[in-house]
Amino acid sequence: MDDLHGLIKSLLTYRHTISYAGSLPLEKVQAILREHHAASEPLKTPPPYKFLKVLSPARSRTCVVNKEMAQSQVRIEFGDGDYDEANVPVVQLFNDYFSGGMSGIVFQELREARALAYSVFAVYSNGGRRGEQNVMVGAIGCQADKTAEAVEGLADLFENPPASRERFAETVESVISRYRTGKLGFREIIGAVRTWERLEVPIDPRKPRFEKIQRLGLDEVLQFQKNHLKSRANLISIVGDKTKFNLEQLKKQGDVTELELKDIFVF
Repeated sequence: MDDLHGLIKSLLTYRHTISYAGSLPLEKVQAILREHHAASEPLKTPPPYKFLKVLSPARSRTCVVNKEMAQSQVRIEFGDGDYDEANVPVVQLFNDYFSGGMSGIVFQELREARALAYSVFAVYSNGGRRGEQNVMVGAIGCQADKTAEAVEGLADLFENPPASRERFAETVESVISRYRTGKLGFREIIGAVRTWERLEVPIDPRKPRFEKIQRLGLDEVLQFQKNHLKSRANLISIVGDKTKFNLEQLKKQGDVTELELKDIFVF
């Protein structure tokens, strides 16, 4: 614990930024900082940012943790390429089309049409800074005896999402509406700018993104899916009562490994 406290205390010995949003004049803010946050010696250069990478197996693999419970909690994920600003508009359309709330493809297919999930979501998550890996993630809360079918259903949607022109028209309208009404409040401006700085994109990138979204169609979104989701090896994690679902059926998705808590956590 002392080592942890020491690390926290050392943070302010490195170069850092301080953001302020409020009504005080700049001179007053500077005076407060000089009084309470004066650097007594030259600040050190922060160490390079360490990027975490999602494991990329050669073929799909499933890890199962046995736990007596009514539902199974399932997560499917895989890592993709690094952040690319050029893909942001099509990713926004894909996410809304694929998993845009209760009208999204995954909800409609897995919960409404097939009754395989109590809850379900999926998102293609762009990296939060330049050079960071993008990750595709899906999750399902399902009845234990439907675990294998739910895994197969979500994996199949990753591979073969249905093409619905009607759903896509709703997607475009929804995303464009958010751009038109999503004004940054004054307290949000600094955070947005810091985000754009980490991504090393032009400030403000929303205008070119908005313009590109209006030119994209369903074909471009489905092509994105083919380039970034199709034929990818998945990492599948399941927590549930293994006596209630078929482990052999899960092996259709790839290798199955049974884990215990001691294999996951360090006690």
